[in-house]
Amino acid sequence: MPREGCIMHIMAATLQILGGLALFMYSISLLSDTMKRVASLRMKSILEKATTSPLRGLLAGTIVTFLVQSSSVTVLLLLGLVNAGIMKLRQAIYVILGSEIGTTITAQIVAFKVTMFFFPLIVAGFVLRTVFADKEKIRNCGEVLFCLGLLFLAMKIMADGARPFKELPLLMEAISQFGTFPLLGMLIGTLFTAITSSSSATTSLIIAMSMEGVVDLPSGIALLIGANIGTCVLELIAMIGTNVAAKRTGLAQFLINLLGALMIYPLLSPFTDFISHTADDLPRQLANAHTFFNVALAFILLPFAGALIFVLGKIIRDKDEEVPETASALDEKMLNIPALALYRAEEEVKKMAALTQEMLKMAKIAFFTGDREAGKTVHRYEKTIDQMNSQLNSYLGRINTLLLSQRDGNTKKALIHSLTDI
Repeated sequence: MPREGCIMHIMAATLQILGGLALFMYSISLLSDTMKRVASLRMKSILEKATTSPLRGLLAGTIVTFLVQSSSVTVLLLLGLVNAGIMKLRQAIYVILGSEIGTTITAQIVAFKVTMFFFPLIVAGFVLRTVFADKEKIRNCGEVLFCLGLLFLAMKIMADGARPFKELPLLMEAISQFGTFPLLGMLIGTLFTAITSSSSATTSLIIAMSMEGVVDLPSGIALLIGANIGTCVLELIAMIGTNVAAKRTGLAQFLINLLGALMIYPLLSPFTDFISHTADDLPRQLANAHTFFNVALAFILLPFAGALIFVLGKIIRDKDEEVPETASALDEKMLNIPALALYRAEEEVKKMAALTQEMLKMAKIAFFTGDREAGKTVHRYEKTIDQMNSQLNSYLGRINTLLLSQRDGNTKKALIHSLTDI
């Protein structure tokens, strides 16, 4: 093939991979939105149970991350909960460890060879979400099938796009160096994931390229470990402007993944050999490597949550902070899961109603007895209630109704009317 033709061929293949990656990230986003809407009521109870024991916290992190299809969204939610004082740092660490496991489920799903079934999934999903648009449960099932079909189609596009790279000896040699020099592979995985803000996207791209033999097992494992670190960048940025406990929560995920990389580095050779015996095909081996690594990391660090909190305390020192109660409770990061944001808003509306009742009692005392202190209290309460009303109206307006179930959507409307009445 002429040099110009070869360059055009490689450019076309690269664009195909990027197009497949874009479709994958879009399908993951759609699936995440659907799962948030479907499982909104369950996520609240799951996170409430996370506070009862380390293992339940681990399980909660796994389930919530699978539902929202993003460990970053889970950690951003935790930043909001810790910032609001709803969850303690130790409990958040248990959930973070679970989120590391939850993010591996996507890799296990995309490692299946279902290239013949993505069109039936897309068609079935489209029919269900269109024909049964007025039946919420069936429509949601259709949307899940539709998203899965798009996800598998994206994997096929990326795998087909990677095929021409096998004809480039220099590129194949360069990729193999990621396994020979794991630190280089980890660095590339970290940088790529930091750019895409999605470890699932990086992992799926690695698995797709392995389907065509472009990425081998040692190189793939190094890239996967790097992807674990790169996914923390968004959380490190998001913790700016939060309180000390929330900053420590954001830093905790980075330290956990960094410790994991440091622990596995001297054991990469035996770990790779072990993984090679877990499955016959390379994509499944890489998915297993991702799962085994994160499960092992979670259970190894679970008993050392206290030590991790001590280290975080040394890095981010305590300082006196004054955070307005309502502003803290209505943390913007909880908007990532609208149903939970709605629950927090509902709790604040109840507080506002109780404060209004108390204000009316004090107003009655001030009116009939002429008590000046009671009058001052009324003015103070009125100012607080006005502030809460403004914050709650703004917060409720920013909750995405499209990502709420029909029941939660009605609750949002009722809360807005309640604010007007109060």
